[in-house]
Amino acid sequence: MNRYDEIVMEKVLVIAPNFQPESVGGATRIYEMVKEIQGEYDVTVVCPPPTYPFTKYKKSNHIFQKQILDGITVYRIWTHQPSTANPSSVGRFLYYTIFPILANLFLFRLLRDVSFVIISTPPPSLLITSWIVRLCQKKLIIDVRDLWIDALISLKYVNKNNLFVKWVRRFEISCWKKSDLILANSITAIDRIKQILGLNSTKIKYFPFHADLKIFKKENVQTEKQIVYIGNFGISQALEVLINSIPIVLSKIPELNVKLYGGGFCESKIRNLVKELGLEKSIHFFNPVSREEIPSILSKSLIGIVPLEDNEGLRSAIPTKTFEYLACSLPVLAYGRSDELKRIIKESDAGIYIDNNNHKEIADSLIKLLNDEDELKKYSVNGRKFMEKRINFSFLKEI
Repeated sequence: MNRYDEIVMEKVLVIAPNFQPESVGGATRIYEMVKEIQGEYDVTVVCPPPTYPFTKYKKSNHIFQKQILDGITVYRIWTHQPSTANPSSVGRFLYYTIFPILANLFLFRLLRDVSFVIISTPPPSLLITSWIVRLCQKKLIIDVRDLWIDALISLKYVNKNNLFVKWVRRFEISCWKKSDLILANSITAIDRIKQILGLNSTKIKYFPFHADLKIFKKENVQTEKQIVYIGNFGISQALEVLINSIPIVLSKIPELNVKLYGGGFCESKIRNLVKELGLEKSIHFFNPVSREEIPSILSKSLIGIVPLEDNEGLRSAIPTKTFEYLACSLPVLAYGRSDELKRIIKESDAGIYIDNNNHKEIADSLIKLLNDEDELKKYSVNGRKFMEKRINFSFLKEI
């Protein structure tokens, strides 16, 4: 084949706040999206160096660094990397804003011959890069993984009357209006965006998380008497509710182990609670793991935990780990106040959803499910079947 016979693929630029090897949901979602469309598009990812959970990764001294990761061209652009697991507001602000500002300096070169750009949010500060995207007259897709501002206000992490918060919300909405397409990983989020924008459904597409089913599948390993959580130890995860339920569970199933993989703002708080309750022999902490290690961990477990705060602002939340659990045939126990998570659990019939943060109810549900082999087997089979449904990416050709 000579060079005139080569097929020239459309170029796509993806701007993301996190990417592999970070194990948080946003990094995994973007990685799986890129791998899925890579066969039809020439995809490049622009992101910061691995940083989150804070302190879990070596700091980078490179302003701009190119690498090839699993066949994907990745440009790492420096940002502030906090030195503590729970940095100050200033530290978090610098982490969220320096990357998109510096990225703008490189976008003029990176946008050359690009057909369209996908910006994955939150944080909304990444939408600063949309200025250059529109200036270069490139088509813009905004991927909305979470209604971040709504959640932060509802969790009382920020004040809705704060002038800066109001400005950020207006800026985000303005960017939504000027985009060519909006992707959302939650039906509940789509309803909320429509409520805000008053748009018809053609501009907003449902784009759920897609796990690589060749990697995320149940492995032939010995199952252990353990339940597992893999993800962020953050404000919205409500892991302390799970911890408070464990003494009740251990009174009935003393041999049970709880394995928690990850890190985040609330890690020290969770570790202290485990010590206060004297649960060090039953609850074990591990650093974030690579995506290649996750299937083996899940395959050894009996139940995967998906915890969320019982909070109005999290109604549209749908943690990525839910789909990884289902793909690996791991029954799910979820709790909180997420309409979207509740819908997924009901549709898949692959676990239990508890519509509150009552640790006694969670404990009772864990005990009942752990002692019901038939129910565990049913949920295991149903979860994998649910994940084998294909996602249609044809909307990318419609913009």
